[in-house]
Amino acid sequence: MRFIKILLLIIVLVVIVLFFMQNTEVLGQYIHLGFGLPGSSALDAGSLYWELPPLPLYAAVLGAFVIGALITLLSSLMTRIRLGSELRRANRKARELEQEVNSLRKLPLQKNGQSGGQGQGGQSQPA
Repeated sequence: MRFIKILLLIIVLVVIVLFFMQNTEVLGQYIHLGFGLPGSSALDAGSLYWELPPLPLYAAVLGAFVIGALITLLSSLMTRIRLGSELRRANRKARELEQEVNSLRKLPLQKNGQSGGQGQGGQSQPA
């Protein structure tokens, strides 16, 4: 399974490199990214507008890929932590139940409502 994961990772990296090499002209163009409230712009003083300096398109694509990878990593990490916690809880419960079963196996059989069929001193009581 580990070999398959490494092979898939290498294939993905090769495809990404080929994509960037074949599209250098288009991906080298600069873009302007900004975020703000509708009707606001960077020219308005005191407006809530945020703008990145011009950056090449490949940087935006690569940044989106990295952000997506980080979000995926955090999501899978949180899932792994949750599942690990559930597994520990289930293992603890299984150990407790096994101990209970073992303690019940050691008890003598009951007969006619008597606990174990023996009284004090280890002698049998008449029924």
